[in-house]
Amino acid sequence: MKLFYIGSLRCSREDFTVKNKRGRLLQCSWFHPCDEEDAHFTRPVVIYCHCNSGSRRDAEEAIFTLLPQGIPVVCFDFEGSGISEGNWVTLGAHEVRE
Repeated sequence: MKLFYIGSLRCSREDFTVKNKRGRLLQCSWFHPCDEEDAHFTRPVVIYCHCNSGSRRDAEEAIFTLLPQGIPVVCFDFEGSGISEGNWVTLGAHEVRE
């Protein structure tokens, strides 16, 4: 878990992996505010999907907009993107099933 601040709001980034249907590990991050004790567990979460030439780093604008509103964000690198396993992005052919 990594702590950071947006203004005076204390937030957390927790990284994790999931395995897709093709058996590749996808790198994921869960961003949430920390100041409201366990409130983030009962709220909806935004799942941010990056474009075909991007990575989960593309979610930064959404994170800095949504976290101050108390809305958690999960983002991930599709197979072949960012630091997820895989050699290439298939421009949606396989990603739609992940």
